[in-house]
Amino acid sequence: MPIFKLKCRQCGNIFEYFFKNTEETAVCGNCNSTNLEKLPSQISVISNTVPACPNAAVCPGASPCCCNGKCGGHR
Repeated sequence: MPIFKLKCRQCGNIFEYFFKNTEETAVCGNCNSTNLEKLPSQISVISNTVPACPNAAVCPGASPCCCNGKCGGHR
């Protein structure tokens, strides 16, 4: 049951539509047209890495910084 981003070719309305089944036809909520174009989806990337301490040279802890700014290198 995918969600698609669609653009109405009749009025230019851009909207997201949740398809409940594969036979369903999307309809523009602005002008009721079914003359629609699927737009490319944006993807998001989730990284589970932690950024390194920006002051690693003065931080006595490991990178990423583990001292919560107590080392004096974070201002």
